Amino acid sequence: ADDLRDGIAAIERYLLASLELDGANGNGPGEVAASRQLDLPRFAAWLAHLAAVADDPRDPFHAWGRLMRLPAGERAAAVAKIQDEVAAHQQASVERWTKELAATTVLVDYRSPKEPWLPDGVAFGAKAIAAGGLRFGADPARPELHISDRAAAWFDPLWQRLTVGPDSATDPADLAMPRAGRTLRTRTIDLGEGAVHVLMRGKGVLYAAVGAHTLIDGPLHRALVRRVDGKKDGWRWERLDLQAYPGHRCHLEFTADSADFAVAMVVQGAQPPTLPVLAPITTPASGLPAFASAHRAAFAAALKAPAGDEAAAPLSAWLVTHRELVGAPDGDRFAAFAKDQATIAAEIRDQSRLALGMLDGNGADWRVLIRGSPRNPGPVAPRALPVSIFGKQPAITQGSGRREIAARMTDPKANPFITRVMVNRVWHHLLGRGLVASVDNFGALGDPPSHPELLDALALQFVAEGWSVKRLIRAIMLTSTWSMSSAADPAQDLKDPANRLLHRANLRRLEGEAIRDSLLAISGRLDPVLYGPSVPSHLSDFMQGRGRPQGGPVDGNGRRSIYQSVWRNFLSPMMLAFDTPIPFNTMGRRATSNVPAQALILMNDPLVAEQSERWAKRVGAQATDAPARIALFYRQAFAREPVPAELTAAQEFLGTTPDERAWADLAHALVTTKEFIFVQ
Repeated sequence: ADDLRDGIAAIERYLLASLELDGANGNGPGEVAASRQLDLPRFAAWLAHLAAVADDPRDPFHAWGRLMRLPAGERAAAVAKIQDEVAAHQQASVERWTKELAATTVLVDYRSPKEPWLPDGVAFGAKAIAAGGLRFGADPARPELHISDRAAAWFDPLWQRLTVGPDSATDPADLAMPRAGRTLRTRTIDLGEGAVHVLMRGKGVLYAAVGAHTLIDGPLHRALVRRVDGKKDGWRWERLDLQAYPGHRCHLEFTADSADFAVAMVVQGAQPPTLPVLAPITTPASGLPAFASAHRAAFAAALKAPAGDEAAAPLSAWLVTHRELVGAPDGDRFAAFAKDQATIAAEIRDQSRLALGMLDGNGADWRVLIRGSPRNPGPVAPRALPVSIFGKQPAITQGSGRREIAARMTDPKANPFITRVMVNRVWHHLLGRGLVASVDNFGALGDPPSHPELLDALALQFVAEGWSVKRLIRAIMLTSTWSMSSAADPAQDLKDPANRLLHRANLRRLEGEAIRDSLLAISGRLDPVLYGPSVPSHLSDFMQGRGRPQGGPVDGNGRRSIYQSVWRNFLSPMMLAFDTPIPFNTMGRRATSNVPAQALILMNDPLVAEQSERWAKRVGAQATDAPARIALFYRQAFAREPVPAELTAAQEFLGTTPDERAWADLAHALVTTKEFIFVQ
């Protein structure tokens, strides 16, 4: 403000100097500037600006520009008339705005502090910026100050650098741009009749998610997306044609693609209201000196006005966007801010690997449908967790309520189940059976815990150690229970035939994914690299059907099974044979079968045959004589040495002069054994 006061004080001098121009008498810009002791480049800028705004009623110097077009002798007499005309035009525009706005339905208005604030990151700040609020540029090396001329959700250009990393899941084609971190969504609104109009500025994408619909690439609901090019300057209405969806609920998403992107309000109706022009600068007294003084006084008052003053904000914004007329603020005053901004900018991770997600919005409290009939609605059932477990809970007044519900679910004092369920699932995956065998059912119809005190102790330890799954796994795997053998003890089996008391380890088969990864590991083909895109699964000639995708290599490029893509209509025969669940719903505990198909898969699947040959060649390169090779096979497959009988049987199988085929057959025979696919 201090840097602009001198420029504001000089406004009156430059305006009055413009009246002294008289080319016929030799009073050109240079002569006038010299006689008035004015800066000639700034005076020339003033003259150009006044000439340009004579036809633009949005500019605060519009009336003065009109005066400058008149002959010098007519200006003093016309000043009052022009002021009256400009004031009348402005008053008419305000009345028209008020009338037309009342004829629409205001869906979103960021002037109101009660409007929900739902950004997907920090790029729009902590709240909407009030009229007259400060905004800053994006380059810490060249600090810039801007003032909001209208209350709105303003995009911070510092975050325009955000992009998604390679291999990220992205939006469909109609939304194909970096939206994560730079998107603001509205509360859920009810659509009525007429088009939807967005008061905005800048360049970006407008998207209407009607009925919680997620856009699918193609012609379906393409009208829900509007890409705004931003070729028009300043505030304007952009239309979203949603007239095909009256009575539907939706929310809007605004994604910024320019530094000046902002959204002020959203209305619905046949036509948007016409924006009012800027309030004119007038003075009760007639005369050119008084009129010039009124301009200076209006800007001086605007500079002192508090944030939120909608009348003064456009004048303050005009000052900082016309620095060539009033002087630019001293850059040294931005030094501290620029330093802080540079520190923040250096810490921004501007590229991230992302997966598609949904922004949190407004939940809906639904009525109970009596006997399930939508024609017989009952009382409203507020969003909450079961009262039988959590008791009476405070109402959720803002947002979807997911955060509040998640906090209640993860409160060990309010919910005794979630920590025990988590601990039980980890125990189940490590030892083959949970302390509660029915891992998906902790209710009255589920199995009772075999060791209730142990379950409670682990749950308490889990919470005390910060809900760390890694620490929980480590604690369990360091116990003697986990390190026990599955070898049977007849006396103990007689007392505990189902092994509920854990007198030994449970003999269990590996999952299909672990069997596949084990094959790749012993053959040397396993690729240990983390992350990256999925690999198409291999499709045999027998896997035919509608929508058949392009299959991948037999060995999946050596990638772990977790990176294999899954098509629900073309599931891997090997995975199915080893009880991999069909991916239609969650599965806490897999079925464990022992069927002939498993042996047939291990005998005939091309992946098993291919990796067996590769394994045989790998072992052959590491050992030369037959006994050493056989011993290496056993160490790599079973983590033990072969017993004499096994060594003799393998040598008899190979014959006296085994070739590569014989070694590959031996390798294949070893991976089909129970010991290879079972954990003992």
